[in-house]
Amino acid sequence: FGSSWQSRRPPAARHPSLGFRSAQVMPLDMAPRGLGLVLALVVAARAEEDSVTDNMTVADAMAVSENSKEDLGAFISGLTLNVCIALGCLLALTVLRRLFPRVYSNNILTGETKLMSHDGWFSWVLVSWQLTPEKAAETACLDSALLLESCDLCMRICGILSLPLVFVMCPINY
Repeated sequence: FGSSWQSRRPPAARHPSLGFRSAQVMPLDMAPRGLGLVLALVVAARAEEDSVTDNMTVADAMAVSENSKEDLGAFISGLTLNVCIALGCLLALTVLRRLFPRVYSNNILTGETKLMSHDGWFSWVLVSWQLTPEKAAETACLDSALLLESCDLCMRICGILSLPLVFVMCPINY
């Protein structure tokens, strides 16, 4: 029963019942006589299975259903969670800015910057909205100005690409 194949392998490499390790692939010409028939039946079953799956869609193969009215609740809950996390981060920034002014607005406290900051809770929104790359280069460094420019470029690219994508992808997925 496959003695020629087994004789070339060390004893530790043999599976106790089949004569080969389960991680190895046994060459077909060295397969035992009965195993060749089993392999032929497996190949035939696979070919029949492949012909059945030729007509299946990806959604059928992955067992994914189409969107339904019940999915709206999951969408709303996900949207609510994301908005709450974003608002929580903005609120944390606002509170931490007031608690640790040396960390978040040290340049304003020491007078190293020309930017004017009001002492309100959300004054950082107005100052950051009015910040230009030129002011950032004067105040902080050129890296800050380039960071603002790259963020601005990314927003423009996303804005330009969003219109064609909405008009192409929405009809495809509807």
